[in-house]
Amino acid sequence: MKKFFSVFAVLALLLTIPPFGLVSAQEITTQVQSSNSIAQSGTPVTVDTYETNVISPQKANFYVDLSVQKYGGLLAKWTYKNLGKVITDVDLIMTLEYREDFLHAWKTVDTVRFDYPGGLGATEQNERTFYPDQKGTYRVFVSGNVYHTPGFTNIQMFSGSRAYDPKIIISNDPDKIELK
Repeated sequence: MKKFFSVFAVLALLLTIPPFGLVSAQEITTQVQSSNSIAQSGTPVTVDTYETNVISPQKANFYVDLSVQKYGGLLAKWTYKNLGKVITDVDLIMTLEYREDFLHAWKTVDTVRFDYPGGLGATEQNERTFYPDQKGTYRVFVSGNVYHTPGFTNIQMFSGSRAYDPKIIISNDPDKIELK
């Protein structure tokens, strides 16, 4: 019986090992470079921009953050920076997503649209405070375009997730803490 089990274990192990001779590092690098996945922000991320009259793509920095506020609420903010470009228009949608715990799927709770003429500089930023009424985990998804001369930048990025309970308020004075 032990011999049968050991033969079965060896066969199972051999079937789970990939054939390394068929994979090369160049193929893996090409696959990673061509993937267009949605990034999750915690630090500034470089995103590709689309130029109308330029051969090589320009790189821009985009940052999304979600933080729990001292007196209640969730502050969601984004910053876009593209040095050497003049931002002419902003058309972004920020979506607040919620889930009760890790076993549940993300649900959209609130959405705000940022659609306005740009400030004609190289940096643009904005924020929104949300006041959700459910305890759980929240994150923000920002998508849309930032237009500059010449071209635009397509943005699709998640913030990190934050646990939030609307009944807890962080205060410096423990005698004045009140539960809603």
